[in-house]
Amino acid sequence: MLWHKLPKSIYFRRGSLPIALDEVITDGHKRALIVTDRFLFNNGYADQITSVLKAAGCWRRKSSSKLKLTRR
Repeated sequence: MLWHKLPKSIYFRRGSLPIALDEVITDGHKRALIVTDRFLFNNGYADQITSVLKAAGCWRRKSSSKLKLTRR
């Protein structure tokens, strides 16, 4: 890889989810990277994001055999 393009916005504050998802959908993005931890994933917070992205056609999950949660 010769270059890396950073997103124009990174959202991380409480209440920013609707704003971030609206930007992803209205800007016509085709992919999204979701960074989370085990607690948020297991308690369904990641599902809130993926359900909106699925409805907009911006979400494809890789096969679960390729996904691994690592502990730091």
